[in-house]
Amino acid sequence: MLTNILVFGSSFNPVHHGHLSLARAFSQESWINQVILLPCGQHAFCKKLAPATDRLQMLQLTLPSLPSNISISTYEIEHSD
Repeated sequence: MLTNILVFGSSFNPVHHGHLSLARAFSQESWINQVILLPCGQHAFCKKLAPATDRLQMLQLTLPSLPSNISISTYEIEHSD
């Protein structure tokens, strides 16, 4: 069976209602099986961000209120320079 995964990348600095609304909407699309929230390690345009651990913790606090097919990846945080 084919699994369709949507990767939703952002700085999540901070995570806000817009991020959560989009994630919920994506998760309800019939063709999307899983939504992965991917916080960036460093901003693409060198914008100063809150520490990655803080942004990740903010996202993790929202996870219980989100549909079960939404998860968080720490890949970019773990692999940023």
